[in-house]
Amino acid sequence: MDGQSIEFQRSDLRKVELVGGGSRSPTVQEVVTKVLDVESSQLSFTLDIRASLSRGAAVALSFTTSDGDGTAEASLRSAESEWVEMDNVNQTQHKLREDLERFISSMRTAIAESEGAPEKEKLDGTVVAPLLDEAEELTWEAWTPDFGDRCEAARIKLDGEIHKLCPGFFEAKAAAKANYEAELDKLAKEAKAEKDAAGPSDEDHDRRKLKASKRLRNANIQKKEGNELFAGKNYLPATVRYVKALKELGGDKFAGELTEEEEAERNSLLVSCQLNAAACWLKLKKPIKAEANCSQVLVR
Repeated sequence: MDGQSIEFQRSDLRKVELVGGGSRSPTVQEVVTKVLDVESSQLSFTLDIRASLSRGAAVALSFTTSDGDGTAEASLRSAESEWVEMDNVNQTQHKLREDLERFISSMRTAIAESEGAPEKEKLDGTVVAPLLDEAEELTWEAWTPDFGDRCEAARIKLDGEIHKLCPGFFEAKAAAKANYEAELDKLAKEAKAEKDAAGPSDEDHDRRKLKASKRLRNANIQKKEGNELFAGKNYLPATVRYVKALKELGGDKFAGELTEEEEAERNSLLVSCQLNAAACWLKLKKPIKAEANCSQVLVR
């Protein structure tokens, strides 16, 4: 570049544009983030190969034609601002496409989950699945500037059609949500009444450091009660017990160092209570909450 050197720091990077099918590989993305010392949120995938080459050519041309008066730099900064604005628009469009994909996936899951429901409360796959397949075809079309807007229009239309075809499913879903919230409210009131009756207690905000034997005993008691509630199909109260058990096992709740045996028992209880809570959420048809519990097990 006419013998001129450019000082460049990694901290100057705002976005890293990855192009090509291989850039979707988690391994490739991990290598890029490590080598360039950037966050995964700074990776961008808004360009196809032709657009990427065009931008690169424009940047190279701006340097090779520099006349030393700063015109090329000003032009490049102006182009960069336009690219940033274009990136923001493209990201919004990509998100709208992803919203359609998520909606299609959630409806397919709902079809499977409603199989055992009464006929009027089912999401009828024979009529809904073809609509989902048709909408999914749109997500595979070639990219255009209004691609996301078309996906959003398709999602809204699809949602309306499914509501008209299977109103009983959505009515049952709304009723189940209302019952769930009512049950939560009931449990909260019962817990408050129990707390008021018992009077002030150190357990209200239990930040005490207790011996491992006592913490582990308390956790086992909560877990046992949760298991009994689960066996009786009282899934929501069972979840509350498992959560209480997990709180007993917090690393900041123990006084002194744990022995190997105590640490092993604590870890075993953490895993079993997380998985038991996940089982409760699945019974309550709350897969996202179940996934959160399972994720805690995987990171251990």
